[in-house]
Amino acid sequence: MRQGICEAVQNTVLLLYATDEFEEQGLLATVMGWEESCAGLGFIVGPSAGAILYQAGGFGAPFLALGLAFLALLPFIPFALRNVKPRLPHHAAARKEARPPWRAYLTYDVVNAALGTLLMGISFGSIMPTLGAHLQKRLHLTKEWTLGAVYTIPALVYGVACPLAGILADRGSYRALMRFGYSLLAAAFCMMGPIPILRPVLPVLWVPGHPAAWVWAIVAMVMFGIGGACGFVPTMPAMQRGAAHLGPAASEVIASVYWTVYFAGEGIGPSIGTLFVSGLGAGWGYTGVAVILVSFLEASRQHAKWAPPENSLPRVDAHGHVEGAKEPEGVAMQTLDSTGAAAVDNGVEGDAEEGNVDSRDSVPLLGKRQ
Repeated sequence: MRQGICEAVQNTVLLLYATDEFEEQGLLATVMGWEESCAGLGFIVGPSAGAILYQAGGFGAPFLALGLAFLALLPFIPFALRNVKPRLPHHAAARKEARPPWRAYLTYDVVNAALGTLLMGISFGSIMPTLGAHLQKRLHLTKEWTLGAVYTIPALVYGVACPLAGILADRGSYRALMRFGYSLLAAAFCMMGPIPILRPVLPVLWVPGHPAAWVWAIVAMVMFGIGGACGFVPTMPAMQRGAAHLGPAASEVIASVYWTVYFAGEGIGPSIGTLFVSGLGAGWGYTGVAVILVSFLEASRQHAKWAPPENSLPRVDAHGHVEGAKEPEGVAMQTLDSTGAAAVDNGVEGDAEEGNVDSRDSVPLLGKRQ
């Protein structure tokens, strides 16, 4: 439980820091890609290192080594964060009154990316309890290291593809890249089984240890890694962009929602994978997960027809200024202060930052006629 609490706090703070530092520069997806690449590297090295330490020192050795590694990093953390600017203090009363209602977050990009994050968690979690036994039977794996090597393939591909996916997302479309990732993941799940309708056409895929089965499985693992990177990396930047018009305070809510839905998916994913595979067999079970992905992909495409174009919502920078806003004649434009409330640009900006502006005279993102 303590590990879960610490991980939740750490992940949320890291996302807020990345958003504050890199979203205005249009590099949030790129940074998220590198972060996920480091996580993928950990998934590659972790199992092997844990197995070696377990064999050398027993059950407690991996935990002791990991704890000592964290302690060794503690002195370097303040040095690494020496240039991080603290967030402006929030005035509690003004922040509470200016907080947008929950319905304000229900934009297409926020809801679509949140559901996509949930599905990514389900996809990653569904293979954890089932894929190992399935590959051992299908590929006729008799040694433990061969199974570990096969598991390394999607993690390695994911680690390499994440930075590329982040760069493509920042330079292109979040929505298009996510849809491509969902499509590739659905195809990978159909290949993992493989889907039984292919048996009359490619019967060699069902022969344990056949070279064709090996090639087919490796291609499926590669597609899973690429699809996971393309589907997962743009979700957080898409959610932040969908709520950017609500001001800087919205990033805190988005970061919390992001990790909540992801870990919810990762939590129910193993149950879904076990239920499908044990009840329907690996072929139809993994195809069932693919059907969920395709259904969501089609629903997302249909709802996008009524959604505003991507990047059409006004963006608010870290200082609360609405990008591209012009001051109409006779109207003093307002900016959002650190509390999320609006302050008139007629000399009270300093009071707004200190939280002394009367929030009853402030309306977010609107002008106040003089």
